[in-house]
Amino acid sequence: MNTPTRTANPRLPVVGLFANELELRDALAANLDLIEPGLQLLGKEYSVANPHGAAGRIDIIARDSFDHIVCIEVKRSDASARTGVHELSKYVTLLVDQERIPREMIRCVMVSTDWHELNVPLSYFAVSAGVDVRGFIVKNVNGSLSLEVQPLLPLTFLPQLSPEIDLLHFAAAKDRHIYLEHVRGRANLLPQIRIALIELDLANDVFAEEAPFRIVACVWRIAERHLEAIENVIGQPVGSRPPYGFLGWEAECDALEWICADGAPGIIPTLAEDRRGTAEKIASLLTRYDVTSVTRMGAWPRSQLIADDEYVLRQIGALSISSGAGRRNRHSFEAKVTPLAKPSWQAQQQAFMDFISFEPRWKKPVQSFFERWQDIDITIVLSAHDKRHFYYILHQARAHSTTVTSYFVVKAERDGVMVEALHGHYSWDGKTCPDDPEAGMRRIYGSLPQVALAMFSAVDQRRYDIAWRIHGFIPVIDQYPARGERVGKAVVRRSARDFVTANPRYATKVSALLERYGNIPTDPTGMVPRD
Repeated sequence: MNTPTRTANPRLPVVGLFANELELRDALAANLDLIEPGLQLLGKEYSVANPHGAAGRIDIIARDSFDHIVCIEVKRSDASARTGVHELSKYVTLLVDQERIPREMIRCVMVSTDWHELNVPLSYFAVSAGVDVRGFIVKNVNGSLSLEVQPLLPLTFLPQLSPEIDLLHFAAAKDRHIYLEHVRGRANLLPQIRIALIELDLANDVFAEEAPFRIVACVWRIAERHLEAIENVIGQPVGSRPPYGFLGWEAECDALEWICADGAPGIIPTLAEDRRGTAEKIASLLTRYDVTSVTRMGAWPRSQLIADDEYVLRQIGALSISSGAGRRNRHSFEAKVTPLAKPSWQAQQQAFMDFISFEPRWKKPVQSFFERWQDIDITIVLSAHDKRHFYYILHQARAHSTTVTSYFVVKAERDGVMVEALHGHYSWDGKTCPDDPEAGMRRIYGSLPQVALAMFSAVDQRRYDIAWRIHGFIPVIDQYPARGERVGKAVVRRSARDFVTANPRYATKVSALLERYGNIPTDPTGMVPRD
């Protein structure tokens, strides 16, 4: 099939070759090799029945050499191109529903004279539709119809906030101010990246041993097209500063380190572990520090209507998948969702089940709870906390009666009133207490220094759940109806504070062993289930 050479005519509105879109369609149908060699024409204006509305009319339908059905949509202007993605979506749905064609055996091709309004929606369609999608722009080359591949945008739906976060400490507010000016100057040299600096002031003198002034510095995902510009500024290739804590975030880590660390004044020197700003640490800090400002630099939208300060803080705390953070908070989970918004409902369900999987006996009741509320107009509130360090819990419980164990709460609410709830936690059996806490610590953690490190480590992935069992703590679930009373036979629940009260000498020995490695704070703020 060959396209005849024509003399370009400016009075022909479609690239000077065709009077209208139908002529362009017919020329393409007669020359399918312009799209791909081996395409077999099946028809033009192919109608697919639609029992739910208007039928779909596919401009050109073809079959390729691998037996895919190829839907070709032809558009002649920017305005009509905007409707093209809608048409392709309808074709795919109707071919699956009416023609019984497997979705993976459908391909979509968009041919248009203009891509100004088309590239973003078609690129999104290519990512989300589950079918192969190609794009071509129509050209007039020396009087002949020509098609040029139109690359789709490399859209990704990966997490956007980098898990590499800096936590910086200052002795004086003036030192922090000087540092901010230093960072602002460096960030101006990298306008391609998005960076935020959150200033924190110690809320009261209860934690006087902590640095009174802090900054949390974080960056968002950097587009690949900016990597060369970043390398030119920082003076070395991206990925040349190992070790990296998170694979795939090398560019963000390098940019943040260059902006925030190199030659920066005023920072109190700290261990690398103290400087690593994990979501868990930041969520804890926000219970003890006041946020005084959020400074944005670089590639932020002009309006902060969406990404306001509260949104940024939620992202950094990473309490659920809705934050878009590169690594979710391993200690806390907080989310609110409705079963009617199926994508977020399903995603949050799975994320919550993954979070509480450290206790297998909780999973089945929670899954049953979710199933009871499928497709119901209700608000589901999800809350959980994973407190891995049993000995630290005993240390806290000696000073604070509100100290709780690991827990979860799932609630169904309507108009702010609870309809049903489950509360999972650990309860002491009322009798079990080992003889020697030091022997238990060495058995579980390997050494006493490791016991202390495990309390504050930002990277420790091990679990130490055997400590719960040897102290007689068992997983339980309480179910509550609307009136808030526990269902079924009354069962005695005993807390960590009850264990301490019954075994004061043992608990005192635990605290003494932990305090060999410094003044260990006891405050359990943020660890209590919300009402």
